Amino acid sequence: MRAYTKYAKAIPGAARQIRANLRPPLAPPVLERGLSAFKGFADFFRADVPAIFKPVNDAALQAEFKEANTAAASAMRELADWLESQRATATGNFALGAERFAQMLSATERVTTPLADLEAAGRADLERNQKALQEACAKFAPGAPIPRCIAKMSANKAAGGAVAGARAQLKELNGFVETAGFARRGKWASATTIPKRTSANSRTRCCATRGSSRPARCSERRGESADCHVCSARVSLLRPSSSVHGGADHRLRRFAKQSRTQH
Repeated sequence: MRAYTKYAKAIPGAARQIRANLRPPLAPPVLERGLSAFKGFADFFRADVPAIFKPVNDAALQAEFKEANTAAASAMRELADWLESQRATATGNFALGAERFAQMLSATERVTTPLADLEAAGRADLERNQKALQEACAKFAPGAPIPRCIAKMSANKAAGGAVAGARAQLKELNGFVETAGFARRGKWASATTIPKRTSANSRTRCCATRGSSRPARCSERRGESADCHVCSARVSLLRPSSSVHGGADHRLRRFAKQSRTQH
């Protein structure tokens, strides 16, 4: 909460810098993107953030947070309102021209392909994606036009909002970690099942521990066989790193030992 409050206190200053760097007349795409972002931030700060920190039982910190968060929401709303006021002067007359655009691509992307070739490739890719979108929408929203299909997809929100959805997803991730055998609830995986080195022998031993019917296949190409995919993932995660004081293998062994001591 203290970290967020510090972040929120910086928002008004950032908003002033953003406004100073935007020189009207603005291009409509820039205007629309800014409106979408800053209105969203304002609503998020105002409606969602207070509920996250409501359980914190510290009156002084809550007061500091409330002041900073309110100012952050106001700054985002004021920036969005300012952008809204620029609609009347927004212009699409911002084209660089072919020569300058080619220079920009060369200077910033090191792309020297002729513009005609780039346009042809872009249009072909656009047609491919439009076809894929039509096919997907025909399955997702049969008979509906593309805009309605996209609206249906956009309305598919997590129950209770983004934060509640993230909490629910954490439960799913925790279940995956336990099911895959990386760790048990509240504990690291047993040190006896953590391979000491990522050699072929240790990979074979790991897969044998996991109960693979053909553990020897793990030594073929860093354990790419389907039989030992869980084992291989563990070996990959535990690959030693000489630049970090003994590597992940050493750190996880230490944490596993601490976990057994604590539990």
